[in-house]
Amino acid sequence: MKHIRNGADMSDSKKEIIENAGFSQDQAERFEVLANNPDIVEFVKVEARENDDIPTRTRVLDLAARKKKGDDDYGGYLKTHMKICGEFEKIIASINKFEITESRMDILLENFNGVTRANETIKYIEGAREKLALIIKELRKAEKRAK
Repeated sequence: MKHIRNGADMSDSKKEIIENAGFSQDQAERFEVLANNPDIVEFVKVEARENDDIPTRTRVLDLAARKKKGDDDYGGYLKTHMKICGEFEKIIASINKFEITESRMDILLENFNGVTRANETIKYIEGAREKLALIIKELRKAEKRAK
């Protein structure tokens, strides 16, 4: 008896399913590596943004291969990954630790000696808020993709 799943005949071999979908075996293997390494895909996107470059499938495949082999170059990716996650965790922890009470806000406001300095600080805080909003937006996108 043949079972149908996602439009594919389950008695077909994986190779036949791939060919019926119009892909070569190599293409399917690359897609599988990309799907199995979303952390590396995200890293390559961030890395490209920071270098004003374009993220490439080749870079993801290279890092995934190094990860699989336990290559030392993968350590650079892992080190950067851990650094970024650590920085993010410290930022959020610092914000959450900051107590907002009337007396603490009064002390903070005493530091400003005029409208200009307060306005500069407000702009600085608003810039940080925009970055946090962007991080939230990206996390929500990732959450939707995971569903």
